[in-house]
Amino acid sequence: MASLPPLNIEGTNLIQYGEAIPHLQSCLTLAKGMNFPNFEIAIHYCIEFGRFNGFSVRKKRVEKNNDGSIRLRCIDCEHSGKIRDNNKIMISNKGSKKTKCSWHINLSQPLNVNYVKITKFVNTHNYELLPDNTLFAPQFHGLSEDIKSDIEHYVKCGVIDLPTIKSLLKPKFSNQFMLSQDLLNYIQKIKREFGNSGSDGTTLLNKLFIMQKDDPSFISQSIYSHYHTYPQKSYIKKNRL
Repeated sequence: MASLPPLNIEGTNLIQYGEAIPHLQSCLTLAKGMNFPNFEIAIHYCIEFGRFNGFSVRKKRVEKNNDGSIRLRCIDCEHSGKIRDNNKIMISNKGSKKTKCSWHINLSQPLNVNYVKITKFVNTHNYELLPDNTLFAPQFHGLSEDIKSDIEHYVKCGVIDLPTIKSLLKPKFSNQFMLSQDLLNYIQKIKREFGNSGSDGTTLLNKLFIMQKDDPSFISQSIYSHYHTYPQKSYIKKNRL
């Protein structure tokens, strides 16, 4: 017999958005024992908590039931873990963000339960959360430094449209969260810094891509030239239901 759901479940108003959950408008508080309608919304709350407090979170560990459904998910700080010995060359050239930070959250959904609960919450960091990070976190702080570095490289090479950059990042950072709006904000920032304003077509394509994410009934299609790495033409249409 399934257990009755608790009276207080956070984020039920976000179910309507599916996977395209918007940013939260105010800083939230997380605590052990909090409940959520599903893992997607629970993880989104963790992302937003980090965004408002000046750090990025990442997926650490997942455990599944025999039927493939998730029963436990661990979310930790991007600074967790320790430096590997085989990364010494990279560390000496680039530095490392690994500080063995202990901040993490365990999310659990046992069998026959239709909600997700925070079963453990260690809310401490072993490094300083800079005020500047906290101030600008709502814009694009959900992106890790490695993702930002790759975006800078792509923009310098002339790749400046959101769909292409996102498709390049996904295979490399499959275990990290990347919101389309965060990516677009950072692409625009780097373009301004390097004086690369991009073409009108690329700007339009980025806007259409965001529209498609917000409203699945819109379809954005691009036609690519065999001689160029950027879209030559893009159009959008509305699906008829």
